[in-house]
Amino acid sequence: MKKFTKFMRMWSVIKKELCFIMMDRVKTAEFALEQMMLRSEENEKYFYEKEYSLSLKKFVNVLKDIKNFAEKVSKIEGVRKFFKANKIKQTYEKLTEEFDTCMKELHFTIAIANENQRAKDAQKVDQAIEYVNLRFSNLKLQETGKTQPWHG
Repeated sequence: MKKFTKFMRMWSVIKKELCFIMMDRVKTAEFALEQMMLRSEENEKYFYEKEYSLSLKKFVNVLKDIKNFAEKVSKIEGVRKFFKANKIKQTYEKLTEEFDTCMKELHFTIAIANENQRAKDAQKVDQAIEYVNLRFSNLKLQETGKTQPWHG
């Protein structure tokens, strides 16, 4: 039981960072969409373009994927699946890239500032994953009775 508690504490570090970052992206999207609707007359020219319509549909799908990812990450079943395949970072990067691409395709001016934040967010995710991997390795070493040559 003690091992499970340690694992859950470690996992909460990643979960907190990922869910916060992804939620922030969704809020950014909501704001951008609200702005687009407020300026619907100015943006009307885009609404009739086929590419714009396809980008908007793709954006909706990306937002759904972000929601599904956040839900999986926040549940223990998703933890095991992601941890074994080590797909957390890959999925995060794929979703943020798709999100940013859609923001640009939809001419959301917020996308420019979003690029700067993306690098900061990626660093936070990297640090959280590194922390959990290190702690998980320490936990495995303790389990096998081996000592670790460094303290951390």
